Amino acid sequence: MKRGTLFLLALLGGALTALAVPNELFPRGNPALGWLAAAPLYWALAASPGFGVSAAIGAVYGASAHGFSSYWLWFFKDYAVWTLGSTILAYAVVYAHFALWLSFLLRRGGVCRPLAYALLWAGLEFYKSTGFLGYPWGLLAYSVNEVLPLIQIADRTGVYGLSFLLAWSGASLAETAGAGRDDGPRGTLPSALPVLPVTAPPLPPDFRDRRILGVGNLALVALLTVIVLSYGYVRLARPVPEAGRIAAVLVQQNSDSWTDGEERTLRACMDLTRAAVADSGRKPDIVLWNESNLDAPYAEFYRKYSRYPAADPLVPFFRETGTRFLLGAPVVLDWDTYSFLNAVILVGPDGSLERHYGKIQLVPFAEGIPFWEYEWFRTFMDKVVGLSAGGWTPGTERVLFDLPTSSGRSFRFAAPICFEDAFAGLCRDFARDGADFFVNLTNDSWSRTVSALVQHFAAARFRAVENRRTLVRSTNGGISCVVGPYGEVLAELPVFRAESRFLEIPVYREARETVYTAYGDWFGYSALFLSGLFALILVIEERISTRRQRREHS
Repeated sequence: MKRGTLFLLALLGGALTALAVPNELFPRGNPALGWLAAAPLYWALAASPGFGVSAAIGAVYGASAHGFSSYWLWFFKDYAVWTLGSTILAYAVVYAHFALWLSFLLRRGGVCRPLAYALLWAGLEFYKSTGFLGYPWGLLAYSVNEVLPLIQIADRTGVYGLSFLLAWSGASLAETAGAGRDDGPRGTLPSALPVLPVTAPPLPPDFRDRRILGVGNLALVALLTVIVLSYGYVRLARPVPEAGRIAAVLVQQNSDSWTDGEERTLRACMDLTRAAVADSGRKPDIVLWNESNLDAPYAEFYRKYSRYPAADPLVPFFRETGTRFLLGAPVVLDWDTYSFLNAVILVGPDGSLERHYGKIQLVPFAEGIPFWEYEWFRTFMDKVVGLSAGGWTPGTERVLFDLPTSSGRSFRFAAPICFEDAFAGLCRDFARDGADFFVNLTNDSWSRTVSALVQHFAAARFRAVENRRTLVRSTNGGISCVVGPYGEVLAELPVFRAESRFLEIPVYREARETVYTAYGDWFGYSALFLSGLFALILVIEERISTRRQRREHS
């Protein structure tokens, strides 16, 4: 197979992945494409003539999948070239290395190679979704986020179990279609990986054998899918006990605090809050605004907000409403170093600040910038990127907020900020801390696209399933919603429309933790370990075989 064809296959794989997850053509994702999106990359790597080409194939796939699905990063403030361009380059590098290992497993994996491909795929998705540079977007599992019976398995394996199943399906389809049947020279591994053998034996030339291998793997995929679906239907039929309800007002003001200004944002939020409370005729237990409502720290600028906005001051409005408010505001850590948290604050019925939580998982190179303490790096960011401020200081403490209700019950909630609700590990930690439900305040309006809003929502809804907790999302443009413990949408506001709604939000509490809440990302770690172990076994086997052949020849 010509190299140009291989690169076209990689590009096709990137496009299919972008079309499978939520996008402008399929706003909620395309489950059918999710089952085959991993096939073109498998085919291209299986037919690759050498490891250098395999790395290039991986780079094309990674760059195209990310670029096609996250193109809305271009609208991120004034440094779009950095947010989109640098991340496309980063994905190209990550997937180039990923493709080297995939190519190695495909060349030597025998009948296990579709399974090995799927394990390494799931392991990579886990790896790229964690840590400071974590970006849990574009995961294959998000393509099936609307298939409720299928996603129930997330309470055991997390999201990566579904990605494994879908990648295994794509690999098996490619194998059935005869992936890699052009048996040319297999090349050598790059010198950067000296631990691996230097030559690769040819794959079995019999297309019929490969087709049997693919059909066999497809049968296993089908069997596993039936098991997963059966578990899902059984789980959906078993209700999660309801512990109580919270009367809340969701406010979606449909303005971008970055461009529309603080006063306009606040007045819109206050007007919408008054409208929802008046329509319901009841006082809510809490009013939920959005991320970044205030420009200044609330406690230090209390006097300002007692008189601002001039026509309708904020603090008197809080007292007039007589309930708690959760909203986004900076929290000062040190005035001398100009160190601030990107935080959410809980304001009491009397207008006083009750508690705050500072965002722990900052957006890398946008909210949190490593090496900022070095002058040469600040100069580079200022001159090349156009970024002259050092961003936020990461929070260091997980915080739970106490919420008394009119029914006399009291609940505790966690408030992951913006894209923190896409991080499974962080939300799982909140659940283990004792959070009864999650509240996410988000500012996604800057993206200007429906696909960006739905991609964020698709990632977040898995947190509800993994921990069997209610997830409430209050955003400035969408998707503002209430998600139940099965991932079902209980209420949703239309995107990019100013609207508020009074809701009775159910809080669920199971007697026992889910497997995921108890053990976390065991599946992601296992996928990485097993694929690495499989590669190590293959290396050892080949070295033993090489030594045996040398002894026989001597």
